[in-house]
Amino acid sequence: MLRSKIFSLLLFSTLLVPLSAMGITPEEAFAEGNIAYAQKNYTQALERYSESIELNPTDANAYYNRGIVYENLKDTIGAINDYDKAIELNPHFAQAYYNRACIVKLSGYVDAALRDLDAAIEANPYYAKAYLLRGNLKTQNAKIEEALSDYNTSIELDPYIPETFYNRGVLKEGLGDKSGAFEDFSRAIELNPTFVQAYYNRGIVHEKLGNTKDALADFNKAIEVDPTYHKPYFSRGNLKSLAGDNEAAIADYTIALQANPNHAESYFNRSMAKTLLNDRAGALADIERASHLFHQQKDTVNHQKSVQLRSRIETHFIDSEK
Repeated sequence: MLRSKIFSLLLFSTLLVPLSAMGITPEEAFAEGNIAYAQKNYTQALERYSESIELNPTDANAYYNRGIVYENLKDTIGAINDYDKAIELNPHFAQAYYNRACIVKLSGYVDAALRDLDAAIEANPYYAKAYLLRGNLKTQNAKIEEALSDYNTSIELDPYIPETFYNRGVLKEGLGDKSGAFEDFSRAIELNPTFVQAYYNRGIVHEKLGNTKDALADFNKAIEVDPTYHKPYFSRGNLKSLAGDNEAAIADYTIALQANPNHAESYFNRSMAKTLLNDRAGALADIERASHLFHQQKDTVNHQKSVQLRSRIETHFIDSEK
């Protein structure tokens, strides 16, 4: 998810020099904090904003900017405290609500994050990224129609955020709107040509539409963009298996597992490919591993499928020995 840190900049600049104990104004300390932050000198930025706050404890912008610095220093408690204070001083501070929502959602407090996003949107109805994030959280809460509405509004307000198109595409795909999903994934790629998940998901849509060649092209592009992303290897392996090239399929499943050793589906499908190549030991080892991972991941449906497949594999090799 993209986040924009919006600083409240003053309309003057000053040289970054050591501050004296006397004669410094809160505006000067604030401006020097901005300069230090721009230079990624977060420790100095923290000191300057703190001095600005000491000199003027009613400046919501100083608390907000210091909250961003705390985030960069991985001090989420300090950041939340400063966003709290910024909102106390300015109850219409949309960016402060948004930033606080981003922090609390990572801690699992989805309802609190949604309240902050509601407040951010009330304070600024044109805040496209707030609608995007609220759409994400509503998707997480299975409020699909509300999420779709938020993504639509976000796109109307800012049609240049690739994540919004991608997330809307995921929703549309789940709703069975393949053409709508395809358009959204394609737009996300136009806006960000290195958006690996968009290539992958568009490939899945191509596959569902029967466009195997185009699906393969998107999986190949996803792999080119990020060779460590396991999903396109898995899906490309599936296409190769369907084409009867089980050796190539096994190679892709193996790379997928190197990237993600806990991808149970790759073990499951590799076991089938190995069965077709009469590799009994390899097939049984893979289905055992798939079964273990599905059980560990509490995926009861696929765990049961893996148990059934193991039985079929054993039967296959018993029959072949007769």
